[in-house]
Amino acid sequence: MNNLVDLLFFRTLWQYDTARDWTENTTRYFNLAEAAVWVMFAGLVLIRWVKYRRSYWEWAYAALFLAFAWTDFREASILQSWLLWVKALLFCVIIRLRGWLIRTHYPASRTY
Repeated sequence: MNNLVDLLFFRTLWQYDTARDWTENTTRYFNLAEAAVWVMFAGLVLIRWVKYRRSYWEWAYAALFLAFAWTDFREASILQSWLLWVKALLFCVIIRLRGWLIRTHYPASRTY
């Protein structure tokens, strides 16, 4: 049982190593680029809010994108199994909130 708990919540799956060549650390650079994309999405949501001001829930939507970006910044240094659960939870909440916001406040939009 302890091994299962360790695997699901406490195991370090990957860690950035400065001694490695940059080609061996491509995961780090991918995660940093991915985090930048999530920050960009948060910015787009806030720009949309400034333009239309339809719902204050868009602030929460942008904050969720920033939180997801934080997980990718963290993953660029170290990936632990608990982080995967946090990422999964954030992703599910982002998808649910996105669906509700678009359905309720932007029914003609399908982009973000």
